Amino acid sequence: MFTNRTFCPFVYCIIPAQEVVQLEKNKARRNICGEKIRYVRMGFYDKNHVRITQNELVARLQSRGLMLERITISRIEQGIRPVSDIELVYFADALKVPIQYFFKDSQKYLPGISDNSSMVAEE
Repeated sequence: MFTNRTFCPFVYCIIPAQEVVQLEKNKARRNICGEKIRYVRMGFYDKNHVRITQNELVARLQSRGLMLERITISRIEQGIRPVSDIELVYFADALKVPIQYFFKDSQKYLPGISDNSSMVAEE
């Protein structure tokens, strides 16, 4: 059921309300790994991972040479702050997970791309 009308720059279109909410949510996100960092930190990755606090994660990261504050971890987990590639390496090491885990199911954050075959260079 179409309930929200949204103005598009080129045409006036009607978008279902739930899609508008999803578009707004994705628009505000600055990273795709924050939710997964929190998931692992909370101990849900597997039974061998113990729940740790943001302060404990900060201590682990700082012992490895990455100087972040607890508020920064919170912003990353909320998707407010972007995460650089080198920071992601530190997070994977501190949380003891493979770095590939942070990119698992990342296609849901790319609207309109359902098949990556068009992104592969042809010879």
